[in-house]
Amino acid sequence: MLSRLFEADVLWFSLPALIGSGLFAVRMALMLLGGDDGGGHDFGDGGHVGGGDFGDGAGGDGDFGDVDHGQDHAFQILSVQSVAVFSMGFGWTAIGCLFGGGLSHGASGLLGVVGGVVLVWILARALGAMRELESSGNVAIGATLGLEGEVYARVPAHGGGKGQVRLIVGQRQRLYNAVSQAAELDTRTRVRVVSVNSDNTLTVEAV
Repeated sequence: MLSRLFEADVLWFSLPALIGSGLFAVRMALMLLGGDDGGGHDFGDGGHVGGGDFGDGAGGDGDFGDVDHGQDHAFQILSVQSVAVFSMGFGWTAIGCLFGGGLSHGASGLLGVVGGVVLVWILARALGAMRELESSGNVAIGATLGLEGEVYARVPAHGGGKGQVRLIVGQRQRLYNAVSQAAELDTRTRVRVVSVNSDNTLTVEAV
């Protein structure tokens, strides 16, 4: 069976199948490990400004440890991934029709195109579902108004700079950039959120 994959008249199907499968496996592994350079996001990326879960170095919008970037990668590499998935679906469907169904090369090729399109559609739906799950875990920064927490990184006095506060929002521990319009707030000081600012920082006061 394996030797038949490399027959001259089958290479039109086996090469896309093998190359697509290999590329798909590599890109999925890179996406899950956060090592794909295409999207510019890695695990622990701290480049966001808003609120994030504990473990996000700069108070980003991510979950604990900032693992949501893997889902962003999925959409940023969708065009490349779809080519790989289409090739994989086309090749293996055509080979199955040719060897298993006894169809002609022409009919196998046409059904291979259908198989490739269907597989790309399945991938798009799966990634869409993943993105919806990821989005459903996000909490609007406005939900922090009135909450109490503690200072994680010193907050300078009178708006002289930003610190960070640690709050429990949506049953998760999150970090937010914060400012104080009064006295300096040292680490571990208990604070209350009194306003949410346009730059996604919180104004806090000691309690």
